Amino acid sequence: MEIRTAQDLFRNITEGFAPNFDSLKYVLENDNFAIVSVIGDPDDPDFTGEIVYDTTYSPAIDSIRALGINLDSLPLVPYGNGATFDIAADTITYQKTIVPVVEVGVKRKVFMGNYADKRFARYDQKYDPEKPLKFGSMNSPQLSGNWE
Repeated sequence: MEIRTAQDLFRNITEGFAPNFDSLKYVLENDNFAIVSVIGDPDDPDFTGEIVYDTTYSPAIDSIRALGINLDSLPLVPYGNGATFDIAADTITYQKTIVPVVEVGVKRKVFMGNYADKRFARYDQKYDPEKPLKFGSMNSPQLSGNWE
């Protein structure tokens, strides 16, 4: 979940997703969120005053710390003995619009330890240690997946 949150924060800053964990960490440690305040109502047809846009910047690292995200351990698979998540990001044309996409995942066998054996499929017909645990898709703009 933290990787998904970090990628979403990265997208708010860069309008794209990070293709690797080094880029993700660098931007979230060193870049800023632009916060635009609108004074006046641009959607009100009867508003005749001046509309003022004021932009302030907030360091992304402050949000990362507030969320308790450790950027150094983000790429590491829990119980994976130092294994890291696979990450890919790009842009695709979706419904005639260029959109950013990301996919992050790892095969189940990487963190399942002694249970990373196909013989355990007899207890769950859907279990396959070769299948990935992932979120996102390189084929459509979505961040959902099969991990929570």
